[in-house]
Amino acid sequence: MGLPIPLPPHNLRRQPWVILLLLVGVLVMCTASASAGFEHVQKTMDTDAVLRFSGPPANMTLAAFQNFTYQQTLDHFNYLPSSYTTFPHRYRIDFTHWGGAGTGSPILLYTGAESALEDELAAVGYHVHAAPALRALVVFIEHRYYGLSVPFGSPAAAHRDADTLGYLSASQALADYAEIILHIQEMYDARGPVIAIGCSYGGMLSAYFRLKYPHVVHGALSSSGPVLYVNGDVSSRRDYHDVISADFMACTELMFPLGPGGGPQSMFEPNPFRFQSYKSFCNRKYGVEPRERWMATAYNITQALEQFGSNIIFSNGLRDPYSAGGVLQDISPSIVALTTQEGSHCLDVLHPQPATDPQWLIDQRDEEMRIIRGWITTFHSSFNPRDDQ
Repeated sequence: MGLPIPLPPHNLRRQPWVILLLLVGVLVMCTASASAGFEHVQKTMDTDAVLRFSGPPANMTLAAFQNFTYQQTLDHFNYLPSSYTTFPHRYRIDFTHWGGAGTGSPILLYTGAESALEDELAAVGYHVHAAPALRALVVFIEHRYYGLSVPFGSPAAAHRDADTLGYLSASQALADYAEIILHIQEMYDARGPVIAIGCSYGGMLSAYFRLKYPHVVHGALSSSGPVLYVNGDVSSRRDYHDVISADFMACTELMFPLGPGGGPQSMFEPNPFRFQSYKSFCNRKYGVEPRERWMATAYNITQALEQFGSNIIFSNGLRDPYSAGGVLQDISPSIVALTTQEGSHCLDVLHPQPATDPQWLIDQRDEEMRIIRGWITTFHSSFNPRDDQ
């Protein structure tokens, strides 16, 4: 994944202003960032962990992850004969600190986004470094159509045209994650609570996963997830004026109506988002039109969540341009917003850096851990995890 930088449509990528924008984005996201780990010490699953940001344990390496492949269903939502086609879907598990079968120890799931699995593992480390304190099983799942998790036999075939790309969507990806998690729980008798963690688009997915599959995932940490950008408002926004890296998804459901607004504090000439022009671009390139209100229909993040949603952390650093599309105020006592003035894109879930991490970042991670531990405690006090099957 590296840092999850959204790219513009291919026909704009050679424009000098786009290159400059991406460089500025990298600079902003790297501000105050760091990437290695913090150590957690815990006596038992039922006692408070002592968190010390002093570097990862020696055995906490990417080599600890074991590779697995699941034969994933191509289309979860139709019953055409072609829907039952399968493709190899990659995921990795680290069993190092897991409490074991039947113990109710949690699963920390990374909801893969628009990158290959190896890139995600190299960049995102919150799950790995939280595992010892929680005695957790750590799972990373690759997003369909990225890395090697591609249908139709090859990336070229999968990305051939709109007919083959039509199975690329957030809804299909969430169903993928649900299938794999249920498979893991059955295979290893891993009946503890599942906590989904993701950043950027993956942060959106982690929140959506909790809302759509509450029987599968018990809580979610959505880091730098710009969920409000896709709530159905197609008027131009003057925030980070780029689109998510998968052109096709940006032309179907993940349309970000962003455009530079100019003004005395902007380095860009005014160029507001124009929906009709955007729709024409998508039509020319893929023969599809954006369903601009679908995400609002399926996943609308509003105050209405107070009535039925729970156990979601929306974390945002206000130096991240995408934070303008994030949840910055608590929605309910259990759907909370954690914001930091100095934070950048996805900083809280990257590999912690004990030598340079500022205290405010350590405090933010401590607060996230405190909330997650509360979810786990509630899960165990509510029912015996062995009784859910």
